[in-house]
Amino acid sequence: MTTTSDDMTQTALSPPSAVDEEYYWDFVTFSVDDVLYRLPKYRFVNGSETFASEYGLDQDQGSEEEYAGVEDSPPDAVKKLEVAAADFRALLKVLYPKTDKASHQELTLSTDEWLAVLKLSSKWRFISIRKLAIERLSPLSEMKPSERIRLGREYAVESWLLSGYEELVTRKAVISNEEGQLIGWEPVNELWAVREMWKAHTACTCSTKLSLDAFIQDTFTTEFEVIGELKQQYRTRQEKEEYALQKALEEAKREEAAQRKAENDRLAAEEAEERRKVEELAKEVEDRRRKLCLQGNYDTPGVGSPSASPISTRTGSPVSSWGMLAGPATFNSERQLYRTSQEREEDALRKACEEEAWREREREEYALRKAREEEAWREREREEYALRKAREEEAWREREEAEREREEAAQREAEYNRLAEEEAAERMIVEELAKEVEDRRQKLRLQGRIRGPPRPMKKVQVIPRIPEPCDCENIPVVKKRSKKRD
Repeated sequence: MTTTSDDMTQTALSPPSAVDEEYYWDFVTFSVDDVLYRLPKYRFVNGSETFASEYGLDQDQGSEEEYAGVEDSPPDAVKKLEVAAADFRALLKVLYPKTDKASHQELTLSTDEWLAVLKLSSKWRFISIRKLAIERLSPLSEMKPSERIRLGREYAVESWLLSGYEELVTRKAVISNEEGQLIGWEPVNELWAVREMWKAHTACTCSTKLSLDAFIQDTFTTEFEVIGELKQQYRTRQEKEEYALQKALEEAKREEAAQRKAENDRLAAEEAEERRKVEELAKEVEDRRRKLCLQGNYDTPGVGSPSASPISTRTGSPVSSWGMLAGPATFNSERQLYRTSQEREEDALRKACEEEAWREREREEYALRKAREEEAWREREREEYALRKAREEEAWREREEAEREREEAAQREAEYNRLAEEEAAERMIVEELAKEVEDRRQKLRLQGRIRGPPRPMKKVQVIPRIPEPCDCENIPVVKKRSKKRD
């Protein structure tokens, strides 16, 4: 149907066959303090999963009715919010900024409005809006420290809480009753203790200096841990995944460190057990040798004597006499056949002790060699670092010298140009003055005040910045004589 008038024509639109998936927005209506707000709901859905699920905005609703001409939402579609209208308007200024540039840096909100934005964004988990509000409000230098502590506790902002505590500790004024009632008397008592410890620490001349943040965080450990747990609620999905990955890596590192420690403890225990067994074996060998020495089988402790052996006591033994004739090597090999089991056991223990002592010497030499190599490596690193630093400082000094020379050359060139310009200007002034003098002389000559041929112009000597004085006033004036009548 078409309606025609004198100035305009209206044509009813027919519904299209399809809608754009990206730029055909759904709208939502909110009621705040009996005031209706009709807004595109994509910012609420994309900005906060908590808000979208709480008010049913994450459900997929079509927009055919909106295109059909439904201007007012039905009563059951209006979402009622139990917040102040001023606070909600402040949040909308950030969600839907009325600026030409699509940047939050152009927003001009007051401190109260930013606090309202922080309040609602923390309540409904608008993570990016909450970060922006904290960034624009920080560092709250115009607020009292007690107010910063209250806001830091309420909205889980660790930097505000820490700055408030630091100001109360470092300032000269005492904590008032109003501030004590606001932050609590128990934290006030702890702050007094921190204040005295900090004064004593700053007056101390010890080499190790701690920061005030460490004092405060150690004193209020529980409170900062609670804030750290609350901050986990205000993380985006990506930040939560990164935090979980970081925690997993830290846990893996802790487990690896625990495994290395357990392995080192096991190796240390095995080494201690082996050393104990070797010491016991050495002690047992020494006891047996002492017993043999008392029985007369050994001439000296720890050294076997062939003459004291039971085999050598046999008179006329063919083995013994053959061994004496064959030499000491053959005698020792034949003697091994007639050794008792006790002697063989003592020999095995002695060899074990010698091998253990050799291993211990090898370990000590290896550790000493490693220590020397590490010390030499550190020394080379220190020398290379010192050499690198010296080269960097030398290069920096050369750059500074070159820069200074360039600046001086530029200054000299500028001064030379300035003097040249001044000299040219003075020469031009002198030439103009000389020309003006010549013009005046020519005029006087034409008027008859000056007789005789024109004098040649003197060559003007240009003296920089000192123009030649004009002698126009010293020109003699010739009075014209009146003719006498006949």
